[in-house]
Amino acid sequence: MTDQHRVGNFVLGEEIGRGTFSRVLLGTHVPTGRRVAVKVIDKARIDGEQSDVGRRVRREISALLRCDHHHVLRLFDVAETPDEILLVTEYAGGGSLFRVMNGGRTPPLEEARRIFQQILCGVAHCHERGVAHRDLKPENILLDDRCSSFKLGDFGFCGVVPSGEGWGGGDGGGRRMQTPCGTPDYAAPEVIAGRPYDGRAADVWSCGVLLYALLTGSVPFKGASTPELLKKIAAGKFIMPFQLPQDAKRLIKGMLEVDPAARITVPQILNRPWFQTRLPVYLCTLPDTALVQGTVLDREIVDRVVQMASEEYSTTPEIVEMAMSYRNDNGGQIPEELRNARCAYCILLDETRACMRARETSWTAQVSTQLHDAIFKWRR
Repeated sequence: MTDQHRVGNFVLGEEIGRGTFSRVLLGTHVPTGRRVAVKVIDKARIDGEQSDVGRRVRREISALLRCDHHHVLRLFDVAETPDEILLVTEYAGGGSLFRVMNGGRTPPLEEARRIFQQILCGVAHCHERGVAHRDLKPENILLDDRCSSFKLGDFGFCGVVPSGEGWGGGDGGGRRMQTPCGTPDYAAPEVIAGRPYDGRAADVWSCGVLLYALLTGSVPFKGASTPELLKKIAAGKFIMPFQLPQDAKRLIKGMLEVDPAARITVPQILNRPWFQTRLPVYLCTLPDTALVQGTVLDREIVDRVVQMASEEYSTTPEIVEMAMSYRNDNGGQIPEELRNARCAYCILLDETRACMRARETSWTAQVSTQLHDAIFKWRR
């Protein structure tokens, strides 16, 4: 593919990232003008459908198709050419959390809390959809191009519970996963020990390391060598900086509990006072997944999808409705006419939601400031 190469309704431009088996290009969805990221996977290099890499690619597609949350990178389209698989996601142009924290920089306490709230709510949504990320670290937390929202990305190592099956018991006693994966600094003791583990509990540990790093600029476990690092993680002993708020300390301690059965759970974290402080309204409610699963359609967005049609991309309200009700949980190819309509609808829906959240956040901040001023005057 050369610069400004067109594939379907997308114009593909410069390369913005590269992996072992894929590269990521900056693209544009022509009908909407929306910038997107296009992950181009070389079919020959993933070595057949039964290879481990091939299974990881299919698992990543399945996971992203299940999820619909503002803080999880959205998958808009999956396309195939004879030689490549293309995953079209929203473009996170603000870089990664790793870049934000580079050099041990730490955000102010309230900003660190806001970032953690976004990450944890994204993780909670994934768990509700039967997905454990299993590789949570700053490099995989991406900042959108508005530099306002962090999103979970890179689901290449995720674990997925088959459709129709649940996680089973909670508190570390649920459905077990086997594959050791992730980055040692952020991996849970049970994962590095090679024991069967609950992916949700492993994600909680990683979130605990992330929160510690956000508040201190460093990871809790360090070693001169990998064996030394793993030994410290297995023991679960680390230094808690005295300057951290007590409720934040208790939260971190509960997340970095070596015994997964005793480790705090995501629902428990969501209800902790430290987490609930200044929690944005939009994170207090579950996303309206019916809007994206086809149960309920936004008629204004349907009309916009139809109006932006051209000679090479045409659709009708009926086609949009059919596209949004099409079940494709396994990531297989669907008719191009339906794919085009679904992709346009999802992009416009995402933009509409983003505008609503921006207005809501602005209104909440304004009300909070007015309330603070009123209380201050009252105390005087």
